[in-house]
Amino acid sequence: MREKRTPKGIFFKKYFVVYIVAFLVTLASYYPKIRYFNYSIDTERMIRFPGYTLDWWLRLGRYGLVFLSKIPFFGEGVHIRYINMLTYLLLFISVLLLTYVFDRGTKRTRTEQLLAIGLYITTPIVLEQTNFVLQSAPVIFSTAIMFIGYGLLKEFLTNKEYVFLTSGLILIMLSFTVYVSLVLGFVALTIVDLCYHAREEKWEIKKYFNRVLFFAGMCIISYGGYLIGNIVCLKVFNLESSEYLLESKLWGSVPNTQVFATIKSSISYNFRFDSPFALWGAFVLLIVFIAISIWNKENLVISVVTVIGIVSIGLYTVPLLGYFGTLRSYFPVYPILLYGLSMLIFRSEKSKLVAVFSYLFIMVIVVVQAFNTFRFGMNEQKIYQQEVALVKEIEIKLKENKIDDYSKYKLAIIGGKTFEEITHGDMLGNTVFAWDLTSDVGTSYRAGDFIYNHGLHFKRITPKDYNRVIENVNTMTSFPDDESLKIDGDVLIIRLS
Repeated sequence: MREKRTPKGIFFKKYFVVYIVAFLVTLASYYPKIRYFNYSIDTERMIRFPGYTLDWWLRLGRYGLVFLSKIPFFGEGVHIRYINMLTYLLLFISVLLLTYVFDRGTKRTRTEQLLAIGLYITTPIVLEQTNFVLQSAPVIFSTAIMFIGYGLLKEFLTNKEYVFLTSGLILIMLSFTVYVSLVLGFVALTIVDLCYHAREEKWEIKKYFNRVLFFAGMCIISYGGYLIGNIVCLKVFNLESSEYLLESKLWGSVPNTQVFATIKSSISYNFRFDSPFALWGAFVLLIVFIAISIWNKENLVISVVTVIGIVSIGLYTVPLLGYFGTLRSYFPVYPILLYGLSMLIFRSEKSKLVAVFSYLFIMVIVVVQAFNTFRFGMNEQKIYQQEVALVKEIEIKLKENKIDDYSKYKLAIIGGKTFEEITHGDMLGNTVFAWDLTSDVGTSYRAGDFIYNHGLHFKRITPKDYNRVIENVNTMTSFPDDESLKIDGDVLIIRLS
């Protein structure tokens, strides 16, 4: 059975009010990030050493991100307010594309579409990713072009014109070059989209698996093209690939019993009811989907494949790393799964009571997510203000000690400092003054770069000099005491704790 097509004009006319409300929800949820100037871990290094950051991205295989970061439209890395406005505008646009690709037959009501969009837009996982302002706009942009590419592949299946196939493959490959996790986003979209249309259009098992194989093949081809491009880039720039992600895996580095214990604790921690990320909502939606599928006697094979796919992609870091984390790497997987699961539930529910329950439950998740995303944004501003205040306090203390020619000294920061906060996430809620405490220079690089960007132009210390001076800090007290500053040769030592 062929999907009944709806002209684009009619589609957007039907959902016009939905998109207006969705835009307002986006604006409200991310208002603190749009309104205030602040940035997260890594951005301080991009501001001071842009070349280092770009080389790091190349080593991570993110050569598309490097290219986009050099385009003025994307803010060239450090125009914070502009980048934030662009990022969340692109987020809204990406949702328009997702809804059209997923439901261009306009089968869902305005209420259902709005609730599904709300789940996608408001999840704090989006902020976990986009709080990295130096990459946020390119990542959301690449998500949008992945959606377009997926839609073009669907168009090819309808009319068999190879221009759609070629264009789709190119766009999907390009999206992978910006953010490799979009491979998983593509898989997540395929899982929920194929199940939705299999039920909507009453597909036979053969047709369903033909579509599965088609999209799997397109993903492999696109990823292969990305890998070839990555090999070429590494050769051209004479760089070695980084195994950054795999370096954090637990398998093989600790006993398996400890790995399994970590898996259990990390999953229970992230899916607990009081988590600000409300991942428990995705779990409940999956249970509701399973229950409705059984109640409606939906095709068992398609339902089982879909559930296995959702669980696998929703916990992909567990078999890869041996624990559930980092949350930012689950963008756009979880937003897509939240949207797709809600659309599957709306499509399958036949009881008014179940429909009302679904609407109310999803509305609760949307409100919780939006509130927590807003709070996280305010929290980032609160921490940033305290970080800037600490730099000002350090500057005053230096002047009291008649130290004003900062460029004469290398900066060694001993210990760290945390700040009062509203809430705490994964990367959200962290400060440069307490990050990398166990590195070979402590927080001296992160905090030192932040201090440098605020006008105190100290040199970077070497690990060798840091190890030398750290042996002579036992008599020092914590900042802002008078004995918290010390000069050792050409090294200025600040002891924070």
